[in-house]
Amino acid sequence: MDQHDMQTEKTDEEETLDPHCATCNMPLRKAEDFGTDSEGEKSEKYCCHCMQGGNML
Repeated sequence: MDQHDMQTEKTDEEETLDPHCATCNMPLRKAEDFGTDSEGEKSEKYCCHCMQGGNML
C-alpha cells in the first residue's frame, strides 16, 4: 500500500460516521446523493433515489 492509498483509505470508524439513507442505506457523501423535502431542501435522512420533492419513490 503506498502513501496515497493510506491517506484515502477510510477506517471502519470513519465509515460509520458517513450518513446513510434511512430506507436503502446508501451512503450520503456528496450533495447530489441527498434527497429533497417538499420545499426542495436537502433531506438529512433520505437519498435522491428514495425521496424527491418530499415524495418517497
